[in-house]
Amino acid sequence: MVPVEEITLAARFKVDLTDVNEMTISEIYHLFAEYRRIVNELIEYAHSHKVTSFINLHHAKYRELRQRYPTLPSHYIDTACRLTANIYESFIELKKMGVCEKERPTFKGQVIWLDKKLFKLDVEGWRASIAVHGGRWVALRLLHGRYHDKFKDMKPGEARLVLRDDGSLYLNVVFRQTIVLPEINTDAKVIAVDVNENVIVYGNNEFIERFETNEGIIRTRYFS
Repeated sequence: MVPVEEITLAARFKVDLTDVNEMTISEIYHLFAEYRRIVNELIEYAHSHKVTSFINLHHAKYRELRQRYPTLPSHYIDTACRLTANIYESFIELKKMGVCEKERPTFKGQVIWLDKKLFKLDVEGWRASIAVHGGRWVALRLLHGRYHDKFKDMKPGEARLVLRDDGSLYLNVVFRQTIVLPEINTDAKVIAVDVNENVIVYGNNEFIERFETNEGIIRTRYFS
């Protein structure tokens, strides 16, 4: 059997807001505000009922939220429940470690979790379509460079829509690809590579090299 492995890479695209009208921008801002409101309501419920399971949280709140937000695509509630479960589980872990003094977390991040039902990606034209209220879609032009061309042969997965404090909008997409692993001779020398956003380290038993990328800090939590 040929050895294979699925690799996962993330790509960040800046959205060209000069390519959309004011109505579309206003609708995107409204989507962010509504999503944040839903997540914070879910956090309140999770904290009150000590719920850390996505399944339990979804079962308890999905129908109610669907009735209150009838025009919002249902998968936003799905991803809000998943995000809340992640946030509250991380919060509980930090409390156990004694590094968090807050009574409960608050979601202040301008981030929307998009599953594959909430966005479509055209890698040839570098455009993304985002599901909005009422079953409609808004088309966004993605600014890109030669670096992004390698993702054309990969399969897009889920994504994050991120609104920064300066008003710029980004789409962070996770891509996956299955690759065939080469057969390695037992006598061959192997080099291990550890890739992070700021540092790349590679080497083996004979040497280790460290390369600073200075690309920035990965945000892993969206509450304070």
